[in-house]
Amino acid sequence: ELSNFDIDKKMNKLELDANLVDGRTIKSNTDLEKLFDKRGHAIIWHPWNIDGSNAHWIVLLRKGNNVLHHDSFGLENNILVPEILNICKNNGCNLYRNEITYQDKNSSTCGRHAILMCALNKCCKTFDDIENVLLDITKNQPLDEYLINKQ
Repeated sequence: ELSNFDIDKKMNKLELDANLVDGRTIKSNTDLEKLFDKRGHAIIWHPWNIDGSNAHWIVLLRKGNNVLHHDSFGLENNILVPEILNICKNNGCNLYRNEITYQDKNSSTCGRHAILMCALNKCCKTFDDIENVLLDITKNQPLDEYLINKQ
């Protein structure tokens, strides 16, 4: 599992400025501009339990008035979704969510998934382009395997 320091280091290596956000600070009235901090992405640390000993990285990508919520588990019941939906509504943005499971439930590759999504957001023009790249990668091998082999 990648720590915030690992993600920052890997993002710098890709010449991407990491924007790491503690999911516990996200509320319905969170300012959209502050959330993205002019970076086009927000990598969110999402704790599953109170003490944060079990956590998961998700990512928000932004292109204009469109926001993509990417959870590598493809979870429908992510606790942050209502807050993020309200932030988008309050700022006139459309929220899109992946529903495809890219990460095996027993793996700890969510940080790598977040980094990949930020890199794809930088080089792809649309969210559809990002999805097409992910589909191309997963034709030959699971995305978890691809990410572990590319580290």
